[in-house]
Amino acid sequence: MAKGVHAVDKDKFIEAYNKWASGEVTITKATEIAGMSYPTFHKYVGILITGGKFPDGLFKD
Repeated sequence: MAKGVHAVDKDKFIEAYNKWASGEVTITKATEIAGMSYPTFHKYVGILITGGKFPDGLFKD
């Protein structure tokens, strides 16, 4: 796992992103669903949207 990366539940992250992107929830609520802070959620949404590479070990197995 990359230094400083805390593993998160991939399904919860995707659920949070989908609900936020569809306008179903605010970004604040999406961060709660994903279990991460606003800056962290925002960073990983950026990676998701641009097709970037997530850090190794980000998602729990």
